[in-house]
Amino acid sequence: MKIKRYLISLVIAGLLTTAIHAADEAETRFYDVEVVIFKNDRGPNSEETILPVSSPRFDDEILDLSSPLSIEAARQKLFEIIPTEELRLNEQVLSIVKSNRYSLLAHAGWRQPGLEKEMVMPIWIKGGRLYGDEYTSIDNQIDLDAMLEADIFGLEDPADQVESALAETDQASPEPTASELPASGSTELDPLLAAQIENADAENPGLYELEGKITITLARYLHTSADLVLRKPRLSIEEPALDAIEANQLSVESQSDARILNNHSLKESRRMRSSTLHYLDSPELSMLVLITPYEAPEEVETIDPESAGEIIDPGSNSELPQ
Repeated sequence: MKIKRYLISLVIAGLLTTAIHAADEAETRFYDVEVVIFKNDRGPNSEETILPVSSPRFDDEILDLSSPLSIEAARQKLFEIIPTEELRLNEQVLSIVKSNRYSLLAHAGWRQPGLEKEMVMPIWIKGGRLYGDEYTSIDNQIDLDAMLEADIFGLEDPADQVESALAETDQASPEPTASELPASGSTELDPLLAAQIENADAENPGLYELEGKITITLARYLHTSADLVLRKPRLSIEEPALDAIEANQLSVESQSDARILNNHSLKESRRMRSSTLHYLDSPELSMLVLITPYEAPEEVETIDPESAGEIIDPGSNSELPQ
């Protein structure tokens, strides 16, 4: 008798748990998010010093709008990309494209559940010009400065760190025998290593003009957090002009500066109303945000006329067909 009561209790507990989870899913609100990001071509041209700003950090769990694998993984968490034909801000995009003051960098939309900050997935977005290998990010300089600062404050010298790492490698790896050494003059890489390098180059084609992440959260109110950078060459020199200057033997330092990309940041968090167009901006970069509550269309049950047969009006006095 006790076993029977115990089993009944387990069944009831399971049913209650299922009902609670179903209620939670039913209460989850979904939103269509659309963003338009553009740059100000008439931004400040002063010679004031630009403080180094690091690029946004790429989180472990993030929806990269340029990655099919990331998009597919995000679907498991109920994130969906909105097709281009369903976007609402096409009129604003057209105005930006026609303007001689602004340049469009990105226009994207996605559907997501309204979640708290700890549970939500940020959106990684990039666009604009793709810089070639001849350019380098200011991030590299920031990393170097951090190493030098560590040296100033009495931490291990960066050069000593390298030597220590090499010494540890030498101790861990015994000297190869003559038969293990490559043929004299051979510079070929291990095929597996070469493939890894090739894949890395393919996955990192260069630096985008715009890059960063956007996070939409829902607690008591909707909030949008933007952490974006606009990358621009340290010296604003057009390519033909740069070639002319190089022909006149521009200093090596200035030439290298022209190839370093500064990060112009747009970092802001703001509470937002749904179904209202919001505007975030910095001197160099601007973003339009529209968050619209999403309601799934009701499923309409269709009836096949051939299988349904003739419909008789219950209020009619007509005789039923023989």
